[in-house]
Amino acid sequence: MTIASSLNPTQRLSLRAQKINEMFDIAVAHHQNGRFVEADLLYKKVRRADPNNVVALQLSGVLAAQTNQYEFSLNLLSRALSLKPDYADVFFDRGNVLQELGRFDEALSDYNKAISLKP
Repeated sequence: MTIASSLNPTQRLSLRAQKINEMFDIAVAHHQNGRFVEADLLYKKVRRADPNNVVALQLSGVLAAQTNQYEFSLNLLSRALSLKPDYADVFFDRGNVLQELGRFDEALSDYNKAISLKP
């Protein structure tokens, strides 16, 4: 018998959430230290385990932009905003991506939205 099988459903969910949080924290550490491949792999695992994790979507989008994957970045950041439409930091990040894509009017709109949400 494993430890997980001896837990009640609430305890199993708590353990799962804890593991996702630990994986996310390691991904962030990799990202901050420039280990983009490692960070990307862990962000993907977090997104698979928790598809509505807005911060994982945001940071995955930032990482994609840092590796010149602007269209993919835009998709991830837009997904984050669909889940949390008042997330100023994501509007700012998406504005940066739109600027890189030469979509300046849209970038300006996102920057303005970010400023209005978080002056």
